[in-house]
Amino acid sequence: MALHDIFYPDSDIILSDQNFTKLEQDEISKVKFASKPVETLTPEYSLTFNRCKLNLELYGINVLQKDQAHRLQTIKDDSPRYCASCYEQRARWAYIASICQPEAALDLSIAVQVKQPTENDIKTLNKRLNWLLNNKQRGLKYISLDLKNSKLIVFVDASFANNSDYSSQIGYVIVLGKEVLSDSEKIIIIGNIIH
Repeated sequence: MALHDIFYPDSDIILSDQNFTKLEQDEISKVKFASKPVETLTPEYSLTFNRCKLNLELYGINVLQKDQAHRLQTIKDDSPRYCASCYEQRARWAYIASICQPEAALDLSIAVQVKQPTENDIKTLNKRLNWLLNNKQRGLKYISLDLKNSKLIVFVDASFANNSDYSSQIGYVIVLGKEVLSDSEKIIIIGNIIH
C-alpha cells in the first residue's frame, strides 16, 4: 500500500496499492478527465497537499505547514499599523493551528477576542508568535494504529471561561487512538487527530 496524491480538480489523496492506482488512471484516461500525474509519497519524496507538506517517516506520516510560518512576524507596538498587523498575524496563526499545530489553538481562541490590542495583548501575542517562529517544523504525526485496541475519543470545548464573549473558538477535536497510563499515573492518549 502507498499513499498517492491523485489530483482531480479539487485535489484528492488516497491510500492505494499499485493495481488500484493503475486501474484508476486507466479509467481517468478513458473518459478524458483532466488530472495531474499520480505522485507517490516515499521517504525520499514528499507530497504537497492542501498547502501542507507530507513526509514519510519511520513512525508514520508527518504533516507540516508548507510556508505560512515563514510569513509570521512579531508585532511592534510602536508601528502605525500595529492593529492591522495583529489581525494579519492572527490569521496566519489560525491557519497553522488548524492545519498542523492544534496546541496553538487555545492561545489563538484567547487572542481573537481582542478587538483593540493593548501593550499587554501584544506581549501575549508575540509570546505565541515567537513560539511558532521557533517551531516551524512541528507538525502532526500520523502513526500506525492497532484498530482493535483503538478508541474514537472526542474532546469538546465545554469551557468558555477564557473568551470575553463566552463563545467557543476551538469547537472539538476527534482523535483515533488509545489511552496509556504513564509512570506518573497520568493518562496519555497516543493516536491520530482526525478532525
